[in-house]
Amino acid sequence: MTMPRLFEYAAKEREGFDKDFLTVAFQEIIGTAEEMGIYKDRHNNVHYLNKTEKAAYYSQAYGQIKAIKKHIWDDPAMAEKKAQLIQDAQTAIRKRGGPGAH
Repeated sequence: MTMPRLFEYAAKEREGFDKDFLTVAFQEIIGTAEEMGIYKDRHNNVHYLNKTEKAAYYSQAYGQIKAIKKHIWDDPAMAEKKAQLIQDAQTAIRKRGGPGAH
């Protein structure tokens, strides 16, 4: 998945983007970087990785996002899980001092 695909996933039917989906997606990107030990001091240091490590990072992060979109986001039966993902992502962003933290 490339970044344009990310925004395709977040596009609303009529216009604009699903802010909640993007919040969850960016949390997955940061969370994956944290798990891999490359997110430090509010910076994602992926640019320091070699080609193989970058491929592993992006595959893992975007695989998670694709799974969320496919199996949770658009499934009405998963509305409670979707709400929890949104809440967890917003909480993590506030803890990091990211956008909307104030």
